[in-house]
Amino acid sequence: MIRSVVRWALALQPQVADSIVAAAVTGVALLLVHRDPPFGVGPLTEVTVGLVVLSVLPTAFRRLAPVPVLLLTSAGYSVYGICGYPDVISPFGVWLALYTVAVHRPPRLSVPVILTVVPLMLAVLAVARDSWLTLLQGILHAGVAWLLGASRHSLTQRNRQLAELAVEMHADRERQAQRAVTEERVRIARELHDVVAHHMSVISVQAGLARYVFDTDPATASTALGTIADTSREALDEMRRVLAVLRLPADDDAPEPEFDPQPGLDQIETLLERVRAAGVPAELVVTGVRRPLPPGPDLCAYRVVQESLTNVIKHALPAAATVHLEYRPRELVVRVVDDGDGAGVGGPASPGHGLAGMRERSRLYEGSLSAGVRAHGGFEVELRLPLPPLE
Repeated sequence: MIRSVVRWALALQPQVADSIVAAAVTGVALLLVHRDPPFGVGPLTEVTVGLVVLSVLPTAFRRLAPVPVLLLTSAGYSVYGICGYPDVISPFGVWLALYTVAVHRPPRLSVPVILTVVPLMLAVLAVARDSWLTLLQGILHAGVAWLLGASRHSLTQRNRQLAELAVEMHADRERQAQRAVTEERVRIARELHDVVAHHMSVISVQAGLARYVFDTDPATASTALGTIADTSREALDEMRRVLAVLRLPADDDAPEPEFDPQPGLDQIETLLERVRAAGVPAELVVTGVRRPLPPGPDLCAYRVVQESLTNVIKHALPAAATVHLEYRPRELVVRVVDDGDGAGVGGPASPGHGLAGMRERSRLYEGSLSAGVRAHGGFEVELRLPLPPLE
């Protein structure tokens, strides 16, 4: 309740200040008018008091009704002058009301009102007092009051626009931050999918083989278990590398953990050996001159080959796969072809995110990816990545 009272008092503060100023100026004006002629009108009458009050006191409500207050004060001061009373009070109320109209109303409204009311009042006073100097002084005072009010109105509008722009920029920063978080989550999810899907597929196949020949062929079972151990160790290393970006070190001075570099096309042979161990005959065909690639496209090409071979293990067995790397002057073409039945890799039986993740990776580096069943059987994935020109 106290907080509500404080807010109410703060909201009333400008109105209270205007009322105090208007009452004080009205009192001073009455005291000036009450003096003996020629400096005053002598004893006050109801008409004199009413005209003085009408000329000044409405300014107490100038913020609530700027245009009506300007009309009232102008009318009161005009009648005061027409009645022939001495010019012992200045048109303070009129100029304050004019200033308020210019502050609280746009120029398209304030200018027509002021040009209609003020010149008429000044002309009436000039004729009534037979003094064109009054007209010139009034025009000067009115111009100054309007310019001050219009400047204040322009400044207020500019501050409001800046405040709105600041709010919009803050909201835009929030949206960008949220978008960055979402993109980072998608990137991490894509990395985890690539790592887990491939290695777990190999482990699953090798575990099944080891269980099948455990009693009849111990050597083959031992080789399969070794492959499982190596593959699981590699999967853990890659997962630690991916998850490291989610951890904040407790001590800024603590050394960061060291990891092996991200895989690239130079590790394709190791990948193919792991695929062969899972029961998929795989070979590599390289066309053109192999050369080092930027880290991003290199990792992208490796992950596409890895995901394509994982799909062969998961969906196309029994099948053989061939990886084609074609190095062109300005482009790298990666093709992974298998001779399986092609079902499940991109069809309705496989609603996974492998192909979608590969396409996202290719778009990150301004590349393109196509995938589909081949006319003569099997499945083909083709990645095209732009490369810097050869020097």
